[in-house]
Amino acid sequence: MQKRRVHKRFVLLAILMALALVALIGGSFVLSSAYAANHGSLQEAATQKTSAEQAGCGKKVPGCEGNASSPDTKPGTHTGDTPSLEGRITSISGTTIIVQSKNLVSTIHLTSNTTFIKFNFLNKESQPASRSVLKIGQVIQAEGTLNSDGSLAASMVSIEG
Repeated sequence: MQKRRVHKRFVLLAILMALALVALIGGSFVLSSAYAANHGSLQEAATQKTSAEQAGCGKKVPGCEGNASSPDTKPGTHTGDTPSLEGRITSISGTTIIVQSKNLVSTIHLTSNTTFIKFNFLNKESQPASRSVLKIGQVIQAEGTLNSDGSLAASMVSIEG
């Protein structure tokens, strides 16, 4: 009887140790996966920030991604220190244009002093344009003055075409 009791304790102890080992391995796998996912997101965000700063956005336009990762933008179009926004037009209402880049929706305000240029990226030719050529779906880049709400008062709008 004593031998059976020791045997039961041994089996019970072995089962508990096996469960503890499974929990330890499973927990470490879950934690490492969570860490990797979080670390990857942070690393990607840092890379996007660095790329955005190199694209000419820096801290001038909150959330500006510029040429960093947006499929709707063309490289080498930022001019330096002038705040700019770039993206695909999703809405036009009076003197307000809403554009969207990869992860950013921005508002651009047109003024009576806003100039428009239509730029052909294939042959790198540009020509004067007007507000009337703006259409939903077009890719534009606007330069101007950054407002306190994050919108841009455009002095110049370059229209891809």
